[in-house]
Amino acid sequence: MNTQPCPPVGLGKSALLSWLKGLLSSHGLKALDRLGQNFLVDPRGVEAFARQAEELAMSPLLEVGPGACILTYRLYRVTPRLAAVEIDHGLAWACSAVAAECMPAATILRGDGVQAAQAWRAPLIVSNTPYNITTRLIAGAARNNSVKAMILGMQLEVARRILAEPGTADYGRITILARRYFRARMVAVLPRSYYYPQPRVNGAIVTLERTRKWSSGDEVLEEVAKCLFTGRRRLASKMARECSRRLGIELCSRGLGDKRVYQLYPEDVEEMVKCGN
Repeated sequence: MNTQPCPPVGLGKSALLSWLKGLLSSHGLKALDRLGQNFLVDPRGVEAFARQAEELAMSPLLEVGPGACILTYRLYRVTPRLAAVEIDHGLAWACSAVAAECMPAATILRGDGVQAAQAWRAPLIVSNTPYNITTRLIAGAARNNSVKAMILGMQLEVARRILAEPGTADYGRITILARRYFRARMVAVLPRSYYYPQPRVNGAIVTLERTRKWSSGDEVLEEVAKCLFTGRRRLASKMARECSRRLGIELCSRGLGDKRVYQLYPEDVEEMVKCGN
């Protein structure tokens, strides 16, 4: 077992990495590629998350995918009204052991964090997001009007897509989804060396603050955007007709002219649905 029960987030990377390896070893665990497990072990990355949480000053806080509870421990100093949901059984157990010693008021649960983000009444979601759930997490949180803001660690490429402008190469369905409900900004780049094991690419921290509520019927817009971007470089008017057939709903192309799908704003997709009804 680790001689130090709590993550040494105030010390250097080597101390934090050594603590993590000790925790994993004591519980017979290792990082699982299939769950996208890469642990943040550089205190500079941990502090970058914490600063954003302090600036937003929202409580209670839901953390999705706490892993070994390194970031969780630092967030607990921002607000003890904290719940963390971990899908991996072994890590949930290890994180619970850390919480029992170091975060007595925190709640650590095993479960699907994306489902929690869609259902729980927490104004702030923080996640050093496994790269394979970023889009699902944003989509789930968008449907939950209790969520006022998110602080998400993600693949740098995904962060660029979220922040992309219409007509650029990075612009896509996730951009439409994020822009419709949130104001997004990139607050830090996380070099791959900040993680153990190191991922193949750099990461980033993006904050998303809600600007619009989810309304009944918005799920149609999400499905339309998903369909449209299967032909992102095709004429939007042609894709509107094709998606009308695929989805069994009426969409119109009024005012689209010769726009390509990747040049559409969220408002264009909304108008497609409205004028088709």
